[in-house]
Amino acid sequence: MKNWILRYWLLILGLLPLPLLALRASQGGAFEIINPAGTLSTLAFVGCLSCTPLHLLIRQAWLLKLKRPLGVLAFGYGALHFLAYAVDLGTLQDTVTETLRRPSYVWGTAALLVMLPLALTSNKAAMKLLKRNWKRLQQASYAVVGLLIAHLLLLPHIKAEYQLFALVLLAGLLLRLPPMRRLLNQRSLTFKLPTRN
Repeated sequence: MKNWILRYWLLILGLLPLPLLALRASQGGAFEIINPAGTLSTLAFVGCLSCTPLHLLIRQAWLLKLKRPLGVLAFGYGALHFLAYAVDLGTLQDTVTETLRRPSYVWGTAALLVMLPLALTSNKAAMKLLKRNWKRLQQASYAVVGLLIAHLLLLPHIKAEYQLFALVLLAGLLLRLPPMRRLLNQRSLTFKLPTRN
């Protein structure tokens, strides 16, 4: 399958929950989609973070092509998560006040702000314009990992799933460290999938 077809199919699949979220919001208000949108954002970001380690392990180049659409989905649902939260509170002043009052919300908002330039530059035009600086900018995704972990673990009503997400994010970050990357490169010989001639 061509890479662009794979990416667009992933985006289409990733957008399928939107009608359900819209229906839920229409019935119960913006509050009803705050957590679901946040969960979808986290899942997409976990998927994005997992692409490189999986590629190193099984040597399938198509995995790397999934990073951009997953990153865009993570930002999109993260923005929806924040928008629903702001709409539920009602005013900009209340949103700012409530956010600053809770450390978890500060970290979550910071994660979304860092993801914004990553999402805006996730296209070939930006890659050509920024050249080497594009890869440097993408390294900000590591900061997003730390911010998301803090956001999840400091939530007022922490759930087991949030702890699991934080653990997976931490594992994804550790797998990107040079020693772990070398280990994955070595192990890839064992797990390498058969390829067509």
